[in-house]
Amino acid sequence: MKKIILLITLFVFSLGYSQALLQGFESGGIDGAPFGGMATPTIVTGTGSNTSQVLRIVGNTGAAEPWQGINLFLNPSINLTVNKTMTIDVLSSTPITFLVKVTTGGAIAAAPVTHNGDGTWQTLSFTFNTALDNQTADPSGTYSGFVIHAYWEVGRTEFFDPTVVPTPARTFYVDNIREPAPAPPVTGDVYINDNSLVGDIFTSAVGQNIGIATGSTSLPYKSITDLFSDRVISPGATIHVDSGTYTGRTILQDNEDGISGSVITIKGAGAGLTTLNSTLNNDAVIKFNDADYFTVEDMTISSATEFYQIWTTPGSTNCTFNNLVLVNTKSATQGWTIVLQGSFATITNNVITSNYVGIDALSGSSNTTIIGNKIFGNNATYGIWFQGNSTTHSVFNNMVSNFKQAFRSDGTTTSNCNLYNNSFSGTEFGCVGYMAGWNVKNNIFSTSSNNAGDSAFWYGGAQPPATLDHNLYYHPNAARAVTRFNSAIYATLADFVAANPSYEANGVEGNPLFVSTTDLHLSAGSPAIGAGTDVGITDDIDGDARPLSGSFDIGADEFITTVTPGVINWTGVTNSDWNTPTNWDTGFVPGPTDIVNILNVANDPTAAGAISVASMSIESGASFIANAAVTGDVTYERNLSTSNWYYISSPVAGQNVDAFVTSLALETQASFRSFCTFDTVINNWVCYENASTFVGNFINGKGYIVNLLGASGTI
Repeated sequence: MKKIILLITLFVFSLGYSQALLQGFESGGIDGAPFGGMATPTIVTGTGSNTSQVLRIVGNTGAAEPWQGINLFLNPSINLTVNKTMTIDVLSSTPITFLVKVTTGGAIAAAPVTHNGDGTWQTLSFTFNTALDNQTADPSGTYSGFVIHAYWEVGRTEFFDPTVVPTPARTFYVDNIREPAPAPPVTGDVYINDNSLVGDIFTSAVGQNIGIATGSTSLPYKSITDLFSDRVISPGATIHVDSGTYTGRTILQDNEDGISGSVITIKGAGAGLTTLNSTLNNDAVIKFNDADYFTVEDMTISSATEFYQIWTTPGSTNCTFNNLVLVNTKSATQGWTIVLQGSFATITNNVITSNYVGIDALSGSSNTTIIGNKIFGNNATYGIWFQGNSTTHSVFNNMVSNFKQAFRSDGTTTSNCNLYNNSFSGTEFGCVGYMAGWNVKNNIFSTSSNNAGDSAFWYGGAQPPATLDHNLYYHPNAARAVTRFNSAIYATLADFVAANPSYEANGVEGNPLFVSTTDLHLSAGSPAIGAGTDVGITDDIDGDARPLSGSFDIGADEFITTVTPGVINWTGVTNSDWNTPTNWDTGFVPGPTDIVNILNVANDPTAAGAISVASMSIESGASFIANAAVTGDVTYERNLSTSNWYYISSPVAGQNVDAFVTSLALETQASFRSFCTFDTVINNWVCYENASTFVGNFINGKGYIVNLLGASGTI
């Protein structure tokens, strides 16, 4: 029995990668009479490696029509919407080129076929990608008609004039018209690139069309959609999407899955470098249509026209979204950034901006994990929203700001849900919900509203939360309600605890002292410091350990008195304003202790006022405009792509010439290095010899020339 099963498995596997035979001439196949004066082709018994029935074609040298040929039919038909390549077996004893066409089912397309005349059967491949004989260069449709023209001249786009170019005698044989065998499945790394090499880190060539692309670094695909259309992606594969903007909708289907322990990863070159964008309407930029076990990371996903940036449908499971910048600017009533309908979704370490809803877990979703995200609204409606009844959600270490309701849960029968160490700052409510089954600890619930009906925390369920303790509540107007619990309104937290003694025995009321309205890190003196409890979370939103001072802090940030410089990258996904948080990969505007990298992206930063950073590195091709003082070390890189001389000038004040020159590998001649300036007094160039040649710093606005050692390099 085991041997039978093995044989069957191998048989099915071989069928999966065989070429579909469209015409083999075993039972006819000629569809109509010949045309253009060609003699009727005949079906004969083949020779050599093809001994079955084959088609014999004889060219008519006396015909006035060089387009002479024969109509055939294909059964089954061939779909050329994506893959434009076919194959045909040909035998000829003289070198020949003939023209083939596909007809009936779409726009007619043509392609040349060439045999070297060695008298053997050859399987020849041809691709419909050039406009020949005034036909389309891009066939699309399912074709059942096939034409063979006996003559074609290489290099032409139209048929030749037979009075100028003769039609020599020729006899050749054809057999086995097929669609090509599918490419082997992707089992490891595969690569995608746009039509540019600017900023690329994965690939060495621009993206290619299906039929040319192999998925290698030198022949990458041009889109995720093309890759999935052309190849089977095996569990465990990593799809590297290089720098660039990829416009179009991506839909992953239920037959394109990873498996447990072996997910399919779609990995960008970094947020702000790789961008998926759609200009289509009312769906998603990337949609998981019952697709399972995917990870998407390190890129920007944005749209002003789609409803959603990311959408997982009800049958999708185990999809992870990590280190993304997600921007939805559709409208204040239609722009969802992430919509979840499936199970076991994980959303970690993303920067999310929305005009309506940041993350929306719809009724029926379950086992959702939301950790370490910075979610910003433009006075939008809901930051994190759990709709309807669902179970087993974990929401930790998130910062949510500038939504009317920073957190909302509508389920009346939710269970096994944990809401720990989040910072929620709403313009109306910090939290609104029916939170039966939720464990709620170490959260900051804050509102910036002075409206009488708004509060830091509003609970409307008949069934209470499972636990509610060690949370901080803040309303800026002492005359307004801090909490609303069912129909009761409590002006202070003490009033709430007195009426509900099983809750918030260790709760705190007070201003959390956020750094700003969009940066919800804690400032010194915050009442959230040391007021939390151990809920099993060992780090904060920045990766800092919990606790740092012997006791746990409330909120997403564990306050540290000694600041370690952090690395912050400019992505410019929103605009060119230095002070817009969503332009930075951390979601925060850098400060005096931060190490800043200005990446070469579409929007270069402009600072209207003075700024201070620990250091700043400006990538080659990028720029930074400062309209006031900049404090901190600045490094500006430029790639010199050839061995030519280049004019340069220092973009910053205070750059020492000797330190600059001695740091570079320059061409030399005798004792001189290839760093020079023009002296108008002696009317000649003066080149660097030693530190005494050029004393001090670059002169602001003065030009210099430089020639690097070797073909290219970076200064």
